Amino acid sequence: MTQSIPLSSKNTENSKETTKDIVKEIANLITDLEKH
Repeated sequence: MTQSIPLSSKNTENSKETTKDIVKEIANLITDLEKH
């Protein structure tokens, strides 16, 4: 049980990073659509 705690905290950090990346990609797609 003690091992799962640091792993879960790492996973939440990773999910935050991936969410930021997804938001960036969506923003890029929107700007590309607006250009056209």
